[in-house]
Amino acid sequence: MTDAQSTALAEDILSQFGIEMVPIPRGEEKTPDFEFTCESDHYVVEIKDRVAQWALSEEEIKAFQSGEIVHKSEGLGHKQSFASRIVDGTRQIEAYNPSKDSFRLIWYFAYGGRASVAAKRIVATLVGDAWAIDMQTGKQWTAYFFRDNLFSALKDKLDGALILQETENDTFIAQFLINPHSSRYEKLRLTRFASLFPEGLIDPLAMEALDEALIVPEGIDRTSEQAITSALGFKYGINPPVIMPQGHMVAICSTDPTHYGEGYSEEAEPG
Repeated sequence: MTDAQSTALAEDILSQFGIEMVPIPRGEEKTPDFEFTCESDHYVVEIKDRVAQWALSEEEIKAFQSGEIVHKSEGLGHKQSFASRIVDGTRQIEAYNPSKDSFRLIWYFAYGGRASVAAKRIVATLVGDAWAIDMQTGKQWTAYFFRDNLFSALKDKLDGALILQETENDTFIAQFLINPHSSRYEKLRLTRFASLFPEGLIDPLAMEALDEALIVPEGIDRTSEQAITSALGFKYGINPPVIMPQGHMVAICSTDPTHYGEGYSEEAEPG
């Protein structure tokens, strides 16, 4: 996919909701891709995309040719290449000098046979999610802002991110992440635009209120798992949970995993 193709897809998505995309002309400095207004709210957006495919070794290629089953695995946690592109995108948005009330968004398209893996890693890079389990009661939560994450670092520079994952049916799964570390968080979560993604909205504070998520307090040493679990236990009045970082996406294939089709399956495993 090219930037132009992703931009065309973004324009089509917005048009389905009656929203007009306004492209931002390129200047001497790198600027964001477009802006739009939804009701009375103004948004400035930088698009990033990633074509994600399984890399095949010579041995794996031969195995597929002979009809063997091949096991592929890749981590699902924070990825520096995604982080660098997102930070670069926030710089482009700031170069445009949006007003203090404008929402700053990254739209990240994930294409290809490993689009699901890329989408999970983009989410992990933004919110530092992990699984938290109370081993005595069996209660499970998603823990947010565990170790490296961009939302807590970028704060007002990034209000949210729309992750669009290509599927085998050439449709897209959308996830809209809202940054609770931004001063515009309360306003963004109540916007019409946020309401367009009821099934894919990731709002850590709303999930915390429903006892579906734990949020690592600010100021905690995120390099110390003991400090994190002790802080979570104290904050929520629970047994210090066991933290299981995002693990690996496992693909079991009897066909070429660079393409969807019969014989291809994926499953997330905890780390």
